[in-house]
Amino acid sequence: MSYVNATIGALVAGLALAATAASAQVGGVVAVTERVPYGDLDLKNPRGARSMLHRIQGATSRTCAQPNSPMLPKAHVAMHRCQGQTLARAVARLDESLVTQEYSRTRSAPPILEAER
Repeated sequence: MSYVNATIGALVAGLALAATAASAQVGGVVAVTERVPYGDLDLKNPRGARSMLHRIQGATSRTCAQPNSPMLPKAHVAMHRCQGQTLARAVARLDESLVTQEYSRTRSAPPILEAER
């Protein structure tokens, strides 16, 4: 089966691990890897590329999850940084042109405000 790994490093104190993720602690940092399968997708097709990007985004959200706590006031910022870096690395590692194009397109789109949803 084809898959790509979404790998991140995050502070131990702020990391909530997904049940399917494997972890290893090194020097106060937890490295989390989650396999993202795509053997069922045609990555040469725009629809398949979008589906793959959504799968990677989902894995990134799970592996970069941070608890919401007043004890960790910067956890939200760290979570967004983690998600952005992890998504960029996973897309680059996958190295599929349509997935990369879709990723670039979503990165250049203006942010959706809560009021617009």
